[in-house]
Amino acid sequence: MYNKDILKGIFLAKAKGHISIVRNEDILIGYRVKLTINVRGKEKFLHAIKRTLLQYGIESKLKPKQSATRPTPILIISGIKNIALVMHHGIWCDKLQDANDNFADFSKAVRIVAESRHLRLEGLEELFKLKELM
Repeated sequence: MYNKDILKGIFLAKAKGHISIVRNEDILIGYRVKLTINVRGKEKFLHAIKRTLLQYGIESKLKPKQSATRPTPILIISGIKNIALVMHHGIWCDKLQDANDNFADFSKAVRIVAESRHLRLEGLEELFKLKELM
């Protein structure tokens, strides 16, 4: 298990926010938005991160293979509740520069989804712009 400061360091170096916007006719606006935080590394390392996140009430999914074309292990944190908890506990925050330089844009996307603005055209357009920047 890792303490909170080590977890912060891991997230600054390894975490990457991802915005997925997929066409979906079942939804009124026509698109489904999914936010995830991905951490890549060795499976044993990711398993330790997963156990540590559970101590903070954050659920994550560990996949031994990301896909057939990318056989590396990946830890995925999804769901606005879990992502908000990561930010609330300060595990991934904007006080320090992260290695991928995408936290600030991802944080804006989280705010848009948390406030349900992604269900309106203006919010969806903002998400498309943020996705382009990331």
